[in-house]
Amino acid sequence: MGSHKIMFIFGTRPEAIKLAPVILAAESHNFKVNIVITNQHKDLVKPILKGFGLQHHHELSVAREALSQPMLLSKLAIELSEKIDRIKPDVCVVQGDTTSAFMGALIAFHHKVHIAHVEAGLRTYEKYSPFPEEINRKLITHITDMHFVPTKNSMENLLKEGIKKKNIVVSGNTVIDALLHVISRKNTFTDPSLNELLKTGEKLVLITSHRRESFGLPLKNIISAIKILSRKYKNYLFVYPVHPNPNVKIVVEKLLSGIKNVKLIDPVEYFDFCLLMSKAHIILTDSGGIQEEAPALNIPIIVLRDVTERPEVVEVGAAKLVGTDTNKIVNTFNHIADTPSVYRRMSSAKNPFGNGKSSQTIVKSLNKFLDTID
Repeated sequence: MGSHKIMFIFGTRPEAIKLAPVILAAESHNFKVNIVITNQHKDLVKPILKGFGLQHHHELSVAREALSQPMLLSKLAIELSEKIDRIKPDVCVVQGDTTSAFMGALIAFHHKVHIAHVEAGLRTYEKYSPFPEEINRKLITHITDMHFVPTKNSMENLLKEGIKKKNIVVSGNTVIDALLHVISRKNTFTDPSLNELLKTGEKLVLITSHRRESFGLPLKNIISAIKILSRKYKNYLFVYPVHPNPNVKIVVEKLLSGIKNVKLIDPVEYFDFCLLMSKAHIILTDSGGIQEEAPALNIPIIVLRDVTERPEVVEVGAAKLVGTDTNKIVNTFNHIADTPSVYRRMSSAKNPFGNGKSSQTIVKSLNKFLDTID
């Protein structure tokens, strides 16, 4: 066991977070690990790896913000091909639905290297929502050898698309492994301003909204809802880490600045953000990852999207899917905040995404798969 050469390919912060516990598990099982970062999210991945005690082995010269999507694809193809050809891994592991994940899988396929897809099977069945992630993950599916799905619903999606059941493992979601790893080791904020922000003891409402589908009128509707709620719930503190994208930052700062119980803060690094989430009373978000993490922390979620590829969180009652309609956001928040039985039911819903042991399941299954084909 453990003689296999495994390459992890990723380039964004969410991928690094969700793959870090898998890498740690692979190392503990004596796999020969190679970490390749694409720099799709320049400067955001290395701090995550460092926080988990990891160091990348190879780095591509891709910087996402300086490239169009076609140029990003072509540069990834050339540089990943060189790395795979030189390292000759037994298996390439990709996560989720980013451009780095898609190209990592595609180039591995062209080199006839086995592919493992972590967080497989998510679907909205809306071609452009999210864009380009929905198509990325569908394309990855049909060249992957081992599919590690977070839930049974995700497995059913793959079975409907003709994927053989023997190649699917319901592993749970590794983001829970990462979250519990961090929370068990962290009880104070690295950023002292966050300790200062929360010292008043007000109920914390954490807000994140940055998806491109929300740009324009949808974001303005969300902001209108926040303004209405902040006036009603004066004993609540609404904290909004504002994404630096001008489509978000300019609008949010223009419309929400100056409200006493609304605090607009800079983006929070992952390890502090885990702790910040754990202190929230309610979370409003359009983030996919937070939909998975909040149930593990027993925090009700209001999902600011029209569709979600994580329907399980709604089905178990941990979240309400409301879209970006101002009145619906306000009414849903009122219902949760003002009805103790609703709050208790949502905060006690069983987390559908796993118990923190997903990474061990993935690594053991990969080792068995590779032993079988040797």
